[in-house]
Amino acid sequence: MNYVKKKRTAVVLVGLGEPSGPKDVVRYKESILGDPFVRPHVLIEGLRPLTAKVMALATKYSEISRFKEIMWKRCSFEAARFLAERLGSHLNEIKDYNTRAAIAMRYGEPSIPDVVAELKMDGVLNFIFVPLFPHYAPSTVGTIAATIDLAWMDPSYRDLRYRIVREWHNNTEFIKAWSETLVAAIDNFPADRQKGIHLLFCARAVVKGFSKPILVEYSDNLLESIELIMAMADGKNPFSLAYHSPFGKLKFEGRSVEDELIELGKKGVEDCLIIPISFVYDNVETLVDIDRRILSRSAEFRIDGLSMISPPLNSERFVKALASLV
Repeated sequence: MNYVKKKRTAVVLVGLGEPSGPKDVVRYKESILGDPFVRPHVLIEGLRPLTAKVMALATKYSEISRFKEIMWKRCSFEAARFLAERLGSHLNEIKDYNTRAAIAMRYGEPSIPDVVAELKMDGVLNFIFVPLFPHYAPSTVGTIAATIDLAWMDPSYRDLRYRIVREWHNNTEFIKAWSETLVAAIDNFPADRQKGIHLLFCARAVVKGFSKPILVEYSDNLLESIELIMAMADGKNPFSLAYHSPFGKLKFEGRSVEDELIELGKKGVEDCLIIPISFVYDNVETLVDIDRRILSRSAEFRIDGLSMISPPLNSERFVKALASLV
């Protein structure tokens, strides 16, 4: 019998996390802005923690207001926890081994080391980590993988085995989940307007400073996902790709969602669907930044029919996509 089937296995879904509350916003942002996988270059490396703290404090009050407004309506922790429960049940139905699904967060709670320690005490010897970001980027999968690798430097983990799923952007079930979600969203429009809808695929932005091969790989993987989704959905609508990040003061690669919407408005686009392709569940960035900062500005963009598709978290196909990665 396969080793993995003999021993208890844990599938750990890993997100970036979010503040535990308004008082935790500064700590949360400081953790992200101090991460070299998010900000690859600073003028003086030794001052990285200090500059991260200053940047976090500079936006303290506006950020607290934003998180208070929307965050607790559909907390990403709860979304990920629900997803883990469904995945665990699905795996134990179709696989011939005892599987436990759990969640961990890179910057929030429960942390990756804490979850590993808890599962280890529960008898888990095999870990499969699935970052909840299908497209590899340093600021998402990269920092998650580095944290996991660092945890395994602990001598007490020497008998534990682990694997990290570093990208799954072309997974068939993932593509099906998004294509079905897209078709359903287009069908909600009046029939005479459906062909004119512009599809704006939105991805998490990457800070300037990373090597060109990394950036090209990220962009190529995003475009591959988009092309596969459009082909499966038999999509004929015009589409484009733009990037978004909650940290507006940093310089990012690629065209921003705001700039793309301005251009679309100038071209006379009346209906636009934002598709957060690199986000697989509602989180702070989709609920707060896109929802509040972008959708509310449809008049400014001169696009009356501006809306966003929610990621296919509740799709049975999406659960199958995660199960197929194990």
